[in-house]
Amino acid sequence: MKILEINNASHIGISDLVQAVESGESISIAKQGKEVAQSLPAQKIQRLWEEQNDLMDAVLILSRMLNDTGDRMELQEVIDRLGFDVAELESEI
Repeated sequence: MKILEINNASHIGISDLVQAVESGESISIAKQGKEVAQSLPAQKIQRLWEEQNDLMDAVLILSRMLNDTGDRMELQEVIDRLGFDVAELESEI
């Protein structure tokens, strides 16, 4: 990843920076030596979002697997425990 101080990035210009990112280069902008912004190709950002969503799904699945006691209930038992009436629920469908 290329790191540019903000004043250097400003001299290069937004058009040239965008062109570099479009060609696949990642650019980090620093202010007084501290990175404050990054420009990445849109495809890479999309892939990162997809990977994050996949990881979140995996964490959810694993946490459910770890907490699953194997106990199951029939639908009627759930309806009764929640205090609903089957006829009333059916009338709303």
